[in-house]
Amino acid sequence: MTSPEDRLPRRDQDAKLALCLGVLLFLCYMIVFWLTVDQSPLRHVRDALVNTAPAMLIGTLMHGVLTPFVWPRRALVQLIVQIPLALLFASSWYLAIILARSLGGNWLTEGISAPPFVYIAFVWQMFQGVTLYAAIALFSLVLYLRRQLATRSADVAAAPGQPDTLLVKVDGELTSLNLSDIISISGAGDYSEITLSRGKRLSTTSLNTFEDRLPPDRFLRVHRSHIIRLSAVEKAEPAGNGRLLILLSSGETVTASRSGARALRSLSH
Repeated sequence: MTSPEDRLPRRDQDAKLALCLGVLLFLCYMIVFWLTVDQSPLRHVRDALVNTAPAMLIGTLMHGVLTPFVWPRRALVQLIVQIPLALLFASSWYLAIILARSLGGNWLTEGISAPPFVYIAFVWQMFQGVTLYAAIALFSLVLYLRRQLATRSADVAAAPGQPDTLLVKVDGELTSLNLSDIISISGAGDYSEITLSRGKRLSTTSLNTFEDRLPPDRFLRVHRSHIIRLSAVEKAEPAGNGRLLILLSSGETVTASRSGARALRSLSH
């Protein structure tokens, strides 16, 4: 089993890689401005930051949306939502650059003046935005797939020789699910909602039945309404009154009861 603490270095590596990409983008803008614009080096630095900082901030927000809400979906859904997200990123980046360029040295006393780009510059900026979004989305997808692969590898190492599938009733039919695809199972009225690495499914199998049938060294019931796969835990934070707020690899969070929190803590020692 991979404990929550084991996942922190991987997230640190992702953050360092993202920072390296940001520095690379900054240097690219510095070179372009140096070759094409006759101005002081300090102005080159300012213009490069004006372009790079908003791109990294908005790109981080996009990654935060893509990981839990887009990449777990079907491939067709992933493809369809890229168009509006790319346009949203490009337009947001353009507006952020206009705002940053308008903040002169005396903006507190003289106000903000934000002249737009000329038409051809606007078209070029939007093209850059869509292209940069494609790179950010690809980077986000690589991180997501790497995390899923690491999670599945941890599952195999944690349970050698054990059955890796589970038969459950979905839509009135028996369906075989791979255990390493199951992230969590939650009670939903008369149903159980199964969160998989690529979407959700509703099953008429009760949560108690799932608890009895799932390997206890790979799954844990942390609440009367939630079962989680242990290797899908990204981190766990105190939620007060002895409970824990658990972040899963899908980007979703579940709250562990006091007894569930104690059980999870005992496994991380």
